Amino acid sequence: MSSHKSRPQPLSANKKLSLTLAQSVDLGRSLLAQKNLPAAENVLNSILERLPCDPDALHLMGALRNMQGRPLEALALLEQAVQLVSDDAGRWNDIGLVYAKLNRAAQAAAAYQRSAEIAGTSPMAAKAFDNLGRLQLDIDRVAAERSFRQAIELAPGFGLAWYGLAQALICQDRGEGTRTQRTRRKGHRVLPTVAARGAGQPADQASHDRPDAAAHTGPCK
Repeated sequence: MSSHKSRPQPLSANKKLSLTLAQSVDLGRSLLAQKNLPAAENVLNSILERLPCDPDALHLMGALRNMQGRPLEALALLEQAVQLVSDDAGRWNDIGLVYAKLNRAAQAAAAYQRSAEIAGTSPMAAKAFDNLGRLQLDIDRVAAERSFRQAIELAPGFGLAWYGLAQALICQDRGEGTRTQRTRRKGHRVLPTVAARGAGQPADQASHDRPDAAAHTGPCK
């Protein structure tokens, strides 16, 4: 009687597709975080050719289109992703960035607030509050201060939020009264903290959306 080693049974087609999809999504996300847009686009296109309604691929492709300066295409993709999975904080945050780029401030604010609500006390909520604060800097600096403080409470090492808080404080009450001077001193006291912390971000924060968020922070107007 001849002996032979039993061969492992092959995975089912569905299982292989599932593993390949998960690995491809992770690769696309990693390439996007590295700002390798052509490679990320190739990976995401390969997923969407097979599965045009995959919510993760639609989300990442929307973020990529936003980084490419194509916000209308980004919005269409992200809206599809949100319709498919409506309780994902990252999707709401990223669609908020696109609304902000399109100067649709009310919709951007609502998206950031929805993101923070879903995220709860996770670092993603800090990112959403930070983006909300940047949106509010030119609209309502008191509200912006509140948003930045919420971000810092959730992620004390979040340097961008500390910088945003300093901007909100410095830009309030541009007159020369006592309250203005006190507010400016508060703002300047925060600035050394920013320098010490650097532009730190919450631990689980993807980097692909930071250029858009940072664009909201500028000199007082």
